[in-house]
Amino acid sequence: MSSLTSLPGDLLLEIAGFLELRSDLLHFSVSSSTLYSNVVSALYSSVVLDTSRQCINTLTMLHRHPEITRHIQTLLVRPNGGRQTTTGVGGYRVCSAIRQIARQLDALSSFFWDWEEGIPPSDELWFALRMSCPQLRTIGTSVGGRIPNHHLFGFHNLLGFSLIFKPNLHQNASDETLPAQAALASSRLWDMLISRCPDLEELSIEGFSIHSIDARRLVQGRWPNLRKMTLGDVIVDLNLNPVNPDPTLELEKLPSIEFLEAHPRLQSLRTSQHVLAPAHLSSLSASSFPDLIEFSGTLEQLQTLAPSHPHSHRIDTSRQLKSVGFHQPMVMREVTHLAVCNVLQGLENLTTLSISFVLHSIYESGSLLRSLVGSCPRLERLDLGCGHMPSFTLDSFSKAIQHLRRLHTLSIALVKFPSEDSLSTNAGLIARANPRLRHFTITFIPRKASIFLPLPRPLTSHPFAYLESGTYTLMTDEHGLPVCLSAVERIGQASSWGWHFGFDYGLSAILGGYLGGGEPCVKRYRIYLRPGVRSTGLMSWVGLVTEQSRAGEELRLLVLMMVLLCLTAWGFLIVGMGRKGG
Repeated sequence: MSSLTSLPGDLLLEIAGFLELRSDLLHFSVSSSTLYSNVVSALYSSVVLDTSRQCINTLTMLHRHPEITRHIQTLLVRPNGGRQTTTGVGGYRVCSAIRQIARQLDALSSFFWDWEEGIPPSDELWFALRMSCPQLRTIGTSVGGRIPNHHLFGFHNLLGFSLIFKPNLHQNASDETLPAQAALASSRLWDMLISRCPDLEELSIEGFSIHSIDARRLVQGRWPNLRKMTLGDVIVDLNLNPVNPDPTLELEKLPSIEFLEAHPRLQSLRTSQHVLAPAHLSSLSASSFPDLIEFSGTLEQLQTLAPSHPHSHRIDTSRQLKSVGFHQPMVMREVTHLAVCNVLQGLENLTTLSISFVLHSIYESGSLLRSLVGSCPRLERLDLGCGHMPSFTLDSFSKAIQHLRRLHTLSIALVKFPSEDSLSTNAGLIARANPRLRHFTITFIPRKASIFLPLPRPLTSHPFAYLESGTYTLMTDEHGLPVCLSAVERIGQASSWGWHFGFDYGLSAILGGYLGGGEPCVKRYRIYLRPGVRSTGLMSWVGLVTEQSRAGEELRLLVLMMVLLCLTAWGFLIVGMGRKGG
């Protein structure tokens, strides 16, 4: 430890940057006071507050320790992230606590507020952040029962903006003053983004909006540096009626299409089926999307953007795309898995896939998994969901993905079979069959769950409800062979299964939201994958060689090659000695 603490501070920060898990970073930082003082900036660079109690306790601690607060670069506040009800009083307390530390947030560059009730109850929060945080360039908020006030729209030179409409937005739809308030808020929003934020790089507008924010002015914006855009179920084209389309619009490009063509630097496009129709996407110019590498939408939209046989004069988007997501489930009676796999097979460089299915027969699962694996051999990240009962067993799934040699991150959500083993047993099964995995998540969900994989955005954490969920990290030895799993399992405790849908990406983590009166039960432990792994010496190697797993098979092959090598060397030695004696 003394040799480690003697290293320069910038080198310690580099070492901390290679630690993927926050728990590993925490253990590394608390090893000594010297290490903590050097890596505290990395430890607190991103802070996520998930419950009202956690918000109050953590923000109070940060107020007492400004030497920690000044290192925060990203702050995500989710007062009811644990699915418990947070009253307006609780929201005011959280806002007050944030305002108290605003002057200490010297490095804050991104702030997100995600509350089921909508915007922060105190509009002064935005004023405090705008006046006290000079580095703040990315903001995001949810919108619920109240229309945003003017302080939210007072920022300048933003690089990122996110707006998410919550389901309770339209509870007050009968209020006669709501349209006028919404019109004023829309005018202030677009004046800020179009006139005062010319360098905008990321824009996200999600959810369904009737009165709150008029998104049609979006197409008037021109941001040369725009790289990421997410559009939910909002109306962006003027006078567009999908039922009785205006024939004059067919003679010219829609404003939304012209908007896309005016932003050639787009690298990520995430949209719903109601914003961009496949027929309209076909009118894009041949030079559109030269830098597009990530797309989330529908199968029909993807078929239009990345056709199997593009024209010679058109940019081949199918060769560019590396990440694809379908946030609506594929119903096997409406679309065959062959149609899906034919589209995916044309994406030569695809490394990330998020997809969910609705199966109508258990016999469909085997051919579906085989076709999916065969069409995406280069996958590194896979998010897969199956929300109805017939599903597939994790035993068959673990065997099917063995051919994905590059896969290192996996997330699967499915309905648990009555005879299915526990989370820990299935986790060990997947790890032994796929030793190259680094992280994976297994989620058991209730029957007949309509999984809509969310549009990726930074404010989300719980896409759908779950019964059990486990996140596992594979630990290896010095030879790269799997030794154990670091497990974090969550078990829901709700007595009735209502549904609450939100929007995370990640599909980087496909943990479901929990509906109940309290927080889910969380347990952490380790799963050892090899018999005798804690022992040392000859017995541990014997246990590994005889283990019935893929790692055991690879080691047995290695042992056989070494034996053949030794026999060959011994043969050459005997022949050489015989010739020398002769």
